[in-house]
Order: sequence, then structure tokens, then C-alpha cells
Amino acid sequence: MEKRTGSKILVECLENEGVDYIFGIPGEQTTPVMEELRESSIDFITTRHEQGAAFMADVYSRVTGDTGVCLSTLGPGATNLLTGVGNASLDHSSVVALTSQRETSDKHKHSHQLVDTNSIFEAVTKLTDEVRNAESIPEQVRKSFEVAQREKRGATHLELPLDVTLETADVNPLESSKNRVSPSGVQKSNIDAALGMVKEADNPIVLAGQSVLSQNGGNRLEAFCESSGIPAVTTFMGKGSISARHDKSVGTIGFGADDYAMEAVKQADMVITIGYDYIEFHPENWNIGEEKSIIHIDSTPPEIDRHYGVKMTLIGNISRILEQMNKRTEQYASDSYSQELKSNFQEKMKEEYAENENPPFTPQQTVKAIRQILSDDDILISDVGSHKYWFSRRYPTYEPGTFIVSNGFASMGVAVPGCISASLCSDNNAVAVTGDGGFMMNMQEIETASRIGVDPTIVVLDDEEYTAISMEQNDDYGELYGSSFDNPEFKELAESFGVEGYRIDKEDQFIEKLSEAVKSDSVSVVSVPIDPEESYELEKEIR
Repeated sequence: MEKRTGSKILVECLENEGVDYIFGIPGEQTTPVMEELRESSIDFITTRHEQGAAFMADVYSRVTGDTGVCLSTLGPGATNLLTGVGNASLDHSSVVALTSQRETSDKHKHSHQLVDTNSIFEAVTKLTDEVRNAESIPEQVRKSFEVAQREKRGATHLELPLDVTLETADVNPLESSKNRVSPSGVQKSNIDAALGMVKEADNPIVLAGQSVLSQNGGNRLEAFCESSGIPAVTTFMGKGSISARHDKSVGTIGFGADDYAMEAVKQADMVITIGYDYIEFHPENWNIGEEKSIIHIDSTPPEIDRHYGVKMTLIGNISRILEQMNKRTEQYASDSYSQELKSNFQEKMKEEYAENENPPFTPQQTVKAIRQILSDDDILISDVGSHKYWFSRRYPTYEPGTFIVSNGFASMGVAVPGCISASLCSDNNAVAVTGDGGFMMNMQEIETASRIGVDPTIVVLDDEEYTAISMEQNDDYGELYGSSFDNPEFKELAESFGVEGYRIDKEDQFIEKLSEAVKSDSVSVVSVPIDPEESYELEKEIR
């Protein structure tokens, strides 16, 4: 075999893993890798901040199901990746983060930009490692992808010292396990036992989480609900695992105890959790009396918690388990039971709150307008902020992977770079909804979107406050401190980037201007003035 540099071997391994894009910012120590990427089949997407690069890799994984890759230089470049990498880990996105490092000969002493990157990344990844020599690159790259893709999915990190990228070796990439078949790991007798328990329940309900989506179990979940008659709710991150139009879909649960979907779970004597993770919504919020029978269906065993007294576990590939269950399922819940839940849920959804004809507007006006404009398979990404509760609860989702929210790490700033990534790797429209706080954290990536030729729509809810914090302060102390700020004119800010800018000035402009923005071939920024006082009152009703 011909000897090649570590950089060349690295890029060959990334190509072998099927990597299409790497998001990041180059640095002095990454120049050997960048030179090899120039001649490769991989597109390097230069971002304006490493945090944006990590968020793009995260959402790329959620939209495509593949592993996202981000790259930074050493020191501050590496630490800038941390928030996005942590977000990927806690939200279970498959991401591999690559960071450069000084020569290994410098690591024993104080050196320019040298910090212990591996120790830093160890706290937010499933695996972090340093490439020690060029010969080990195929094994270490394969392991990084394997661990990132293994359920529960998450982020891994690989450090690339400069001298190792220049060293030569005569090794080839290892075979990827991307197409490896995962057995369900569940015996038929266990499935029969679980279904026997379901048959004995009076009011069973399904609680579907994010892993139903990541393991392509949506269609089989709907089939299970149809054949069994059992209604289903989803977590914020599980939205789309069962269509909001489905007769057995009775809402989304999240923070707050007065939402109707939450009440439906509280009334159940058995909860069948499928692909559910505590981080999505802790069971102490819905199993307060610790009296419910719980069947846990997931790729990993449940955490031990007194509020999660599991009676039966089915551990394996979720889609395959549901396939086997559907072959044996009977009707366990009466039609009247699920119809009553569905009817009550629909009535709750029809409730109208006060809406304004002129600015400032209310959050639910934005929810209704965006849902009216977008098709079933268009992608909506919600940033973190007070609006997140509205969209997570009240935005009907009809297809898997069309609603994306950060709920594990719950990081502000994810929506703009995430929407750019979704627009890059999907043929469908991609819309970000972000508060003014979250928008200003990564709005510089508008230039990235414009440069690479994608056309996301960014809806900015403008109330000049960190509204979720203001609401807490107002409730607890009766006044605000440190939670308000001033904004630029977002329409003019967008136009300064050379993209389309819009401002909603009247209620009847919502549909017209939002439709124009979504249909535009340009990046579009739509500013919507929001009344924070109205937001406080509305949010109290859903918390």
C-alpha cells in the first residue's frame, strides 16, 4: 500500500463513512486536513462561529438520520463547539466533533492556545479520544462514528494533533457499520407477556418519545395504536411519531400540569412508554402518585427512578419490536375511550385567546399562521425561549422529523444554524422560529446561508426581553431585573446581509408576508412584534 499522510487517511475514512458535509471554521493546525478536503467528495461549510457549526451538525443528523460532523481548530475554536456538542449529546443526535491540537511534543508544557481539550469534551460526549498516530486513524474514526450512532445516539470527539496529521502510514479505512442490521433482542414470549399486561389495564395510553423517530418507528406506532385502540401522546421531541390528525393522537405533554394531554396521561392506569427518555419530560411530572403500571419499550434499559416503576421492559430496536407486537395485538381499549380523549383534546385545541389586529401580537397567532402556511412535510425548528412551549404544545405535526426542538440541553441559539442545515439537506421548506434573544446569539450565520445558497425562513419574535425569565421574575418578585434589552430593526439587519427582510405590521399580513418569505429563493427574516405582557398571561395557561 502507498503511504499517505494522516490528513489524507482521515478524509478517506470520513468519505468511507458517507460524510457529505463538514461544518466548521478552519485554523492554522487544520490546514493539512483542509487541503485534503479540497480534493475530496466532502463539502466543507465554513460557518461564522463554531457553535453554529456544531448546531448545524446536530440538526443535519436529526433531519437525515446520518451522523453530522463539525470541525474546529484548537483552544477557543474547540471550546466554542462545546455548547452545540453538548446539545447533540443530550438531545441524542449522532455527531462527531473533530478538533485540532498542537504537536504532541508541545503537550508537556504551557503552549499557545493549548488546553486539555479531551478533559473538556469528556463532560459532554459519549466518547472523546486523541489520535496518537496516523496508523490508528481508521480504527479511531470508525469507533467515533460507531459510538455516536449507537443508541442512545449522541456526540463523540476526536482530537487531531498537527504532527499526526502530517505523519504517514499505509492503512485503509475500516468497513462502515452504517447498514448493519440491529436485531430486536426481544423474545416472542416477552412480547406476549407485555401484551397480556396491556389487556388487563383499564385505561392504557402510549407515551412516545424521540427514539421512535430516530429508529423509524412512526408508521408502526400508528399501526399499533390503530389495532389496539390505545391513544397516544408524545413528548416535545417525539412530535410527529404519530400524526396529529390520527384518531388516536391526543396531544403533546411537556412542562406544566394543566394541559389536556397531561390530564389524559394522569387518568391512565397504564403508560406504555416507547422511545421515551426522562430528559424529555421527567416521570415525576406525570406519575405523581407512583401508581401507574409502566411498560418500557426502548433500545436501552430505563433509568432507576421511584416515579418510574417499570413492570415490563422490551429492549431492542423499537421499529422491530413494534413490528412484532403488531402481529399479536388485539383491541385493548374501547373506541369510546379513545374517542372521548380525542374529542376533548380537539375542543381544547379550538379554544381561542385574544388576538390583536395590530402589533404587538400574541405567540399563538404565529403558531396558527405558520401551520397554515407550511405543508405537512416542511420542517419547523423552534429555538429555546417562551415561544418554545407554544410551538411544542400547539403546533400540529403530521410527519416524522418535521418538528425539531432542543429539549435535553435546551440551548438558545440553535434555531438559525439548525434551520440552515435543514434547508441544506432537505428539499422541503425549513422555517426557524426564534425569540429575539436566541436570534442574536447566532444571527451571524445568515451570511453562511446566503453564501452557500440555501433559503431558510427565520421568524423572529420581537419583545425585547428574555420573556421566560421575565415571567418567573414577575411571578416571584413582582418586578424584572436583567432580563430586558434593546433590539436593532431586524428587517434592516436582514437587508444589510443582502437577504429579504419583513416586518409584520398588521394581523392580516401574517399569511401574506409569511407565505412570501417561505416561497422566496432567498434567506428571509420575518420580524413579528410580540406583547410580553400578553405572553405572560398566555404562558401561565399552558405551564
